Amino acid sequence: MRAAIIIFIFITLCLISGQVLCFSVFGCTGGSLMFKCMYKNQSETDKQHKGKYFCRDESCKTGISTETQNSWVYNGRLALYDDENSRFFTVFISYLSREDDGKYTCGNSQIWSHDVELVVNNEPHCGTSVIQDEYIGQTTTVHCEYDHKFKTHTKVFYRMNGDPVHVMISSRSSRSSEEKFILSDSDKDDFTVTIRDISAADE
Repeated sequence: MRAAIIIFIFITLCLISGQVLCFSVFGCTGGSLMFKCMYKNQSETDKQHKGKYFCRDESCKTGISTETQNSWVYNGRLALYDDENSRFFTVFISYLSREDDGKYTCGNSQIWSHDVELVVNNEPHCGTSVIQDEYIGQTTTVHCEYDHKFKTHTKVFYRMNGDPVHVMISSRSSRSSEEKFILSDSDKDDFTVTIRDISAADE
C-alpha cells in the first residue's frame, strides 16, 4: 500500500541578534513563514503572560492576537502559538504574497513590542515544492536547496495540512524524539529531511 506524501518545503528564515528592538523575516511568494517573537525583557515574568499579538496596524485588524497559551490560535492565513515555558511566541503565515511586504509589530499587550520587517520575494530557489509517492513502511529523503547567505539560519520542517501547525524538527542537525524525522544540514547549500517508517498518517 502506498502513502502519497505531498511535501511543500519553504525555508523559514529569521534574523535576530540579542535583545534587538527590530528584526527582519524573509518568505517566498506562495510559501509559508514561521518565526519567533522574543520577549523583550526576560526578567519580567509577571508580564509575559499577557495577551500576545502580531499586527500590521494599531487596530490589529490586519493581524492576530491571543491570551491563550500552549495552543495554536488562527485568524485566516495567520496562526500564533504562545508557549508558557519559552521566552518567545511563534507566528506562522501561510500563502504569502508580495502584498504582505511591509512593517509589522509583535508584542505583549502594548507592554513591549518589536518592529518586524517582512520581506516577500520570488527569487529562484526561494522555496521548493516536492511531491513524494512512497510505500508504507519505507524510508524517504527530501532534499531542499537554499541560497548560501542563509547557511547559518535555522531550517524548519513542518506540516501544513491539519490542525495545529506542527513543527516536525528544527536545527542544524537534529532528530525527533522517536527518530522518525531526521534533519541534516550539509556542507553544501542544501539540507535533507529523512522520514522513517512511513505510515498513512504521514500524508
